[in-house]
Formats: sequence, C-alpha cells, structure tokens
Amino acid sequence: MAKKEIQFSLVYRDMWQSSGKYVPRKDQLAKIAPVIIDMGCFDRVETNGGASEQVNLLYGENPNIAVRTFTKPFNEVGIKTHMLDRGLNALRMNPVPADVRKLMYKVKHAQGVDITRIFCGLNDPRNIIPSIKWAKEAGMTAQATMCITYSQVHNAEYYINLAEELIANGAQEICLKDMAGVGRPTFLAELTARIKKKYPHIAVQYHGHSGPGFSPASMLEVARAGADYLDVAVEPLSWGKVHPDVITIREMLKALMQTLLSIAEENTDTIMPGYTHLQRAQPITFGHHLMAYAMMLLRDISRLEDAKKRMNSSPIGCCALAGT
Repeated sequence: MAKKEIQFSLVYRDMWQSSGKYVPRKDQLAKIAPVIIDMGCFDRVETNGGASEQVNLLYGENPNIAVRTFTKPFNEVGIKTHMLDRGLNALRMNPVPADVRKLMYKVKHAQGVDITRIFCGLNDPRNIIPSIKWAKEAGMTAQATMCITYSQVHNAEYYINLAEELIANGAQEICLKDMAGVGRPTFLAELTARIKKKYPHIAVQYHGHSGPGFSPASMLEVARAGADYLDVAVEPLSWGKVHPDVITIREMLKALMQTLLSIAEENTDTIMPGYTHLQRAQPITFGHHLMAYAMMLLRDISRLEDAKKRMNSSPIGCCALAGT
C-alpha cells in the first residue's frame, strides 16, 4: 500500500457529455469555476476536449474563449486542468493532419490547459505516441490512456505491455480509461499495482463510467493498489452512463478507514520498525503504522464532507421570481 492521499479529479466536461446533455456557456463556466474551487476537494478538473469544443461551435460560441474562461480560475489557485484528446483525431471524429495536431497542444497549453489525456479507442500506440511527444514539447503533461475492456485477449499482460511501450515513449502519466465500466475491480487493481511497482514515478489515474456498476468497487481497489487520482462526478450529473458521484466515494473511503482502524486495534502490541525517509527509525507498533493511513483517509473524507455541504443547496431559490 502506497503511503499517500488519494486525489480527486472532477471530470466536469465528461459528466456533461456522458449524461447526454450539452456544455455550459462560457458565462456559466465562469460562475461555476469558483464554486468548484470553494468545494476544496478537487486537485484536478477536466475542463475541455472530447466533444465539448464541437458543441461550442454548434451553438455559436468560440471554444477558445470558453476554454480560457474556464481554466483561468483554476490556474490562479493551482488546480490542474486537463483535457481529453483523441490522438490521431485530435478533437475531431476523423484523422487530423500531423502539423495541426502538433499546433493544437501549443494552443491548448497557452489557453491554460496543463494535462492532455491522449486516447485511442483501438489502443494503437501509433495513434498515441506522436501526441505524447508534441504535448511535452508544448509544455503539457502527457497522460497516455489505456482503454479498458474485458475479453480473453485483453488480459493483464496485454495492458502491461502497452503501458511499458507508452512509458518508454515518454508518457508521464497513465490513465486507466474504463469507458464502458466493464473492468473488473481486482483486474484493474493488478494493473495499477504492477505499473506503480515498476514505475513509481508515473502517476496512475482511474477513469470509470458507472455502466454495469463495477466502478465504485474498482475505485476502492485501485486506491488500495496505489492509484494517484480518481475521476469523479457530482450529482445530478453522475451514475447511469456517467461516473460515480463524490459522496459515494466518500462513504467507501469511510468503510476502508474503519477496516484499517479495526486491524490497528488488534495490533497495538505488534512491534515493527518505523521508517522515515525510507530508512529505519525507532520501533513502533503495526497498529500505529496503520493509523497513518487511516489519518490520510480521514483528511480525504473531511474534504468530501465539506464539498457535500457546499453542494447541498439550490442556488435557484424557491422559484424563478423569488431568487435566492
């Protein structure tokens, strides 16, 4: 178990798109950004990419202005922004010339986007690797994606080999992108643990749609296995074909913390060496060692509870004419 706090990414762009709705206008994005910041529980926010900028164009808005408007507040407070790009297809549904894709990363970074999540539905490295290089040259963090599915072909070795190839070609992070929500929790945990063991410096981010219902359990398993980031949504744009909401993940973390507390209580007299800076220090008990992890979870839970308080109110008021 990695000694760290799990961090949350609000997939704001995808929770709108996956719920079958559209994209907020730029004036609405400007209003919601401070609210997301005030929640205090998100280290990352997905601001653009996918189909969002196509929808901007369909409805007569300049997507470049919309991206700048939404990313600016997060840039100012140090919350990382990320986008989804389709590798060979950039932000379109069909292949885009290489020179245009290379320029896209420079433009998006200038607009305030920190991380690009590069994916190919075929998991073809040829469609991902050039974008890794161009994104890094533009100053962005290149997060390479592995699209998760469930079959005899798509086993652990298939994905580990893919991860190794992407990392060897410069990927700085790996995203386990379970778009159908069919990834089995223990399988995803195995992938996470093996990647983190061999590449401890590579961040792993789990992205799972609710779909058939595996994703909440998958989140718990990948967190135990050492994942760095979990993608979550907020009510009412969650569940169904979207993502688990942040409150459910809070309750799962509470359950995990209670398990740690129970084991710690049983081991108050079990002596083990304590460690500091990866070196042995004074003796401690295994119970106290586990309490360090419990306290990390407690901090995560308190941030999520605070977010719930802030979200659990309607800004509209009792009706259209009475306001708030």
